Amino acid sequence: MKVAGSMKFVSALVIAVLAFGAFAAPSAKAAPDRNTIIDVALAANAATGEFSILIAALQAADPAVIETLSGKGQFTVFAPTDAAFASLLTELGLTAEQLLSDQALVTKVLLYHVAKGNLDSEDVLEKERIRTLQAGSLSQDSGILTDANGRTANIVSVDIEASNGVIHVIDRVVLPRSNPQPPAGDDDDDDSAGSGQSIVDVALAANAATGEFSILIAALKAADPAVLETLSGKGQFTVFAPTDAAFASLLTELGVTAEQLLSNQALVTEVLLYHVAKGNLDSEDVLEKERIRTLQAGSLSQDSGILTDANGRTANIVSLESVS
Repeated sequence: MKVAGSMKFVSALVIAVLAFGAFAAPSAKAAPDRNTIIDVALAANAATGEFSILIAALQAADPAVIETLSGKGQFTVFAPTDAAFASLLTELGLTAEQLLSDQALVTKVLLYHVAKGNLDSEDVLEKERIRTLQAGSLSQDSGILTDANGRTANIVSVDIEASNGVIHVIDRVVLPRSNPQPPAGDDDDDDSAGSGQSIVDVALAANAATGEFSILIAALKAADPAVLETLSGKGQFTVFAPTDAAFASLLTELGVTAEQLLSNQALVTEVLLYHVAKGNLDSEDVLEKERIRTLQAGSLSQDSGILTDANGRTANIVSLESVS
């Protein structure tokens, strides 16, 4: 939530990190008798100049990334071209000089372009979802990848073989969801040492920006204070958050006002906890489950993104958001 501004900032930071190192010499060390993914990328760059920013990103990331892609495992890499990176900078209206490098963020983005196993083009085209080493996933349809933010990338070249996997070239950088990080040296921002936003923080920010969750927030305030405390704490939870339109529809269905609904603390608490599951379940996790146990002790049935409650009423999952 707070997606547009947050993702613009995060995306820009990613690209700044990559661009700052664009002219550094590659440092990958691979065994001479193998042609790893790293070797193939370096060779392509030496021959054509392509993938210079990708190589710079590998250098800027946690050294474990190069070690992994130079190792003996089998991996599939969706490699953005330099034009893909340049296009994103234009899309964001930012220059590389506006931001500083962030190794953790570069690592996360790079791992979002890597899948475990050797998936050739036929394997890729057979999949609707591709799980990445970053722990997020990409949707796939007819050679078009869709990232966690709904942005699409075309696979423009396929089946570039390496001894430890395969590379497919894409024309856009795909980005995982992430919380915004303040630019280094920005002393005016709060200095909460990189702490992530809680579920409650994200809901409040989204409502401030769009007014979308005003009744949900009112319900959180009306419920047992333990609910707010839980969703603001350090545990991991999954929340199925009804929009104001969803609440308005329910009020019409029940023939009551918002004030009447929120006046019963015990009932509001029970209903809210029925929308919360323990653990961080991303979209792929949710879609793999047929039943989701809630903190209220009841459960929801799930089928193709449609939740069915204990009364046989259905709700569509219309938007997915990750909070760290």
